Amino acid sequence: MKQELAKLIAKHVPLSKEEVESLLEVPPSDELGDLAFPCFSLSKLMKKPPAEIAEELASKLGDKLPSEFVDVKAINGYVNFFFNIPVLASKIIAKIFNESDRYGSMNFVSGKEVVIEYSSPNVGKPMHVGHIRSTLLGDSLKRLFMFQGARVHSINYLGDIGLHIGKLLVAYELWGNEAPIRKLLEKEPEKGLLELYVKFCEMENVDIEDELMKTPGSEEKEVRDEWTEKARQALRKLENGDKHYTAIWKKICELSTKAFERIYARLGVSFDEITGQSQYAEKGKAVVREALEKGVAKKGETGEIIALLEPDLPNKVLLRKDGTALYITQDLGAAISRYEKYKFDSMLYIVGSEQELYFKQLFLLLEKLGYEWAKRCKHVKFGLLSIEGGKLSTRAGRIILLEDVLDRARKLAMEEIKLKNPELAKDKQRSEEIAEKVGVGALKYSVLAVEPIKFIKFSYKQALNFEGNSGPYLQYSYVRASSILRKANIKTDKPMEISAKDVPQELSSEEAKLVKKLAHFSLATERAFNELNPSIIANYGFELCQLFNEFYHACQVIGSQHQRFRLALVAAFRQVLANVLWLLGIERVEEM
Repeated sequence: MKQELAKLIAKHVPLSKEEVESLLEVPPSDELGDLAFPCFSLSKLMKKPPAEIAEELASKLGDKLPSEFVDVKAINGYVNFFFNIPVLASKIIAKIFNESDRYGSMNFVSGKEVVIEYSSPNVGKPMHVGHIRSTLLGDSLKRLFMFQGARVHSINYLGDIGLHIGKLLVAYELWGNEAPIRKLLEKEPEKGLLELYVKFCEMENVDIEDELMKTPGSEEKEVRDEWTEKARQALRKLENGDKHYTAIWKKICELSTKAFERIYARLGVSFDEITGQSQYAEKGKAVVREALEKGVAKKGETGEIIALLEPDLPNKVLLRKDGTALYITQDLGAAISRYEKYKFDSMLYIVGSEQELYFKQLFLLLEKLGYEWAKRCKHVKFGLLSIEGGKLSTRAGRIILLEDVLDRARKLAMEEIKLKNPELAKDKQRSEEIAEKVGVGALKYSVLAVEPIKFIKFSYKQALNFEGNSGPYLQYSYVRASSILRKANIKTDKPMEISAKDVPQELSSEEAKLVKKLAHFSLATERAFNELNPSIIANYGFELCQLFNEFYHACQVIGSQHQRFRLALVAAFRQVLANVLWLLGIERVEEM
């Protein structure tokens, strides 16, 4: 529909169909139409005022509009198009049934190879709330790229090497066989490793919260301490293949991986590839040698290797003076290996905004080394997240474990189910399964509904509100639509048949608004894709559910004069909402 309109407009202006399509927008109010074409950028090209161009275009297009449109008007420099609602309803509902879970996709990147790195927790440290945005944002972007036709390779790039590993090696060696620690490592490995890490940091006298919140790529403070030096010595021995420390390292990785897998399973998040930074240390060191040979790097006064990035960016240390790798050493090796493996058209790093300079340095260095594909790499940054009511029980200090957040969300969801649906609550197994889906959905929506770059203060009360802008509200709207269709004996696994004769010649305002919103889904997915911003999908879903609930309260469905059309409208809404939920990674439920 948008493409047809763009093709028609392009015949009368000095712009391509694609350029016209990119300018078409949804007006802020119904009085201004349903789609609008701004003429301001044409003013310089056509040497006329925008209002005059709009008037001429409206006049030329008036009798050539596609059947989905009934009128066109020039308003304040815009050409505004008005839907023919009955025709639109017939076509859009049929299109939704025909395309099903592909409805809304424009296949913008069909066949393209895309690599997305996200989540990336540090081995030996527990997953905390600081990991949730990268994990959920990365998963949603993966789905969005797949939805638009890309072949996506999702990577969880674990921080399995670095100074924190050296600290754990020493801690495990010293205290890992003490009975209480050994028991905890067997029962709750992530908490056992946390105990060891905390114990080491107490000896080292560093801020445990700063240590635990560090992400792969964070700069390490140059601490001069006997305990820090023990960790560095252990790390050097590990990198040089020491069998004793290698055995401990493998055990730590095994324990951490089990804990990570449990949380990812609860979140419904998966990866195509799970690798560690350690796998790329040697490749990265070879790249550093290449940088020296090409004059892109130099040896510092104390023996460290420094990338020469000035005046564009600050110079960057690539290798420590003792020859051990830094995060950037491994990231260089990883980036080159990924291109060799996937020949990607784009690679996204989903990492917090505090790492913005780091990624600029990484990409610039790759460009200076002659890797033209470095221009295809992008850092998708996001703001911090905090939890309302703060400190859950974590012996490590002030961080909040992600699993504790999931447990609390599930508990609060169960309380809501008991309040809203006492009959369902009697079935313990079924209600607990639904509470888990609702709790996880609430957490996901509360994170994804906020524009990535913005700071989030997570509120359990708001996230689990069945009536407000929340995940449970979307899930409950899906339940309501499913219930209507079940009562009417409509099989939801098969598309309904609908034709123009089933559509009333005059729709109520609630029906018309819902039809128009369904028609706008592809605009939302296009914007979300172009801006790498799943919050556009989340907020579209909320507005769609609001309009559906207004329709539900105002229009009788079963037993009404227009039952067939209204059931088709409910089924179409249910399908589009299912697509919204999938893009957000939120599971559907049939009852709540």
